[in-house]
Amino acid sequence: MSTYTVMPLRYSDDVPAMVRFLTTLGLARQVTTEGDRFAELRAGAGKVMVHAAEGADAPAAPGETVLCLATARADEASQELEAAGLQTTVWDESYGRQAMVTGPAGEAIWINEEQQDLYGYQGHGEEPDARIVATAIRPSTDFAADRAFFEKLGLTADPGASEFWTGMRVDGVVGIHQPHEGWRSVIESEDPRHRFPLVHLGFETSEPLEELRDRLAAAGYPAEVVVEDVGPKVHVTDPDGQTIEIHPLP
Repeated sequence: MSTYTVMPLRYSDDVPAMVRFLTTLGLARQVTTEGDRFAELRAGAGKVMVHAAEGADAPAAPGETVLCLATARADEASQELEAAGLQTTVWDESYGRQAMVTGPAGEAIWINEEQQDLYGYQGHGEEPDARIVATAIRPSTDFAADRAFFEKLGLTADPGASEFWTGMRVDGVVGIHQPHEGWRSVIESEDPRHRFPLVHLGFETSEPLEELRDRLAAAGYPAEVVVEDVGPKVHVTDPDGQTIEIHPLP
């Protein structure tokens, strides 16, 4: 069976600044392009893509993040998901084959095929901090449907799932989250392939939170440790003006 990597895609109006922030967190560049319009970064678990918002096919605003996945073979993944009762599409992109699976709310979740040939992209041999885990925080009004969907892709629920949060774990995490006021769940588009599910970019870490806070502050990213009923976490504002939450690894 195909295995998947959680790979949230951030649209940004300053890709280089966002990449610097993510590498400070501990992610490592894997693939970039000339012109600073795109980067793919690897965490200890999961990946993050950053794409210039200007000129993008998707009608996404700077600072918005959408859910994507990655797998080794898009065609094989598509066949397996179709056999599991899901609707998929596969097509060619400049970087290789691309799949899309339709989510529980009719949204388009893109599945990137891991690049075997860089096709003019630039590869980097950098290694990530193994302690950092990429998380895509997904607002949901139907936890049961979302959990059943992601289980078909091989994600498993963390212990302690509740009506407010269910962490679905594979290589990276999809966090099913009760939506806060004002959270949108999808980008509306006339092209069904661009009806992307909106998520919030987050992270987990086994690095002590106070050390992470101090390290971020020393690099020019003021951060604070916040303690709530669910436990402590680090809050930091990224270069796109979005608040990033970094929780202790469960």
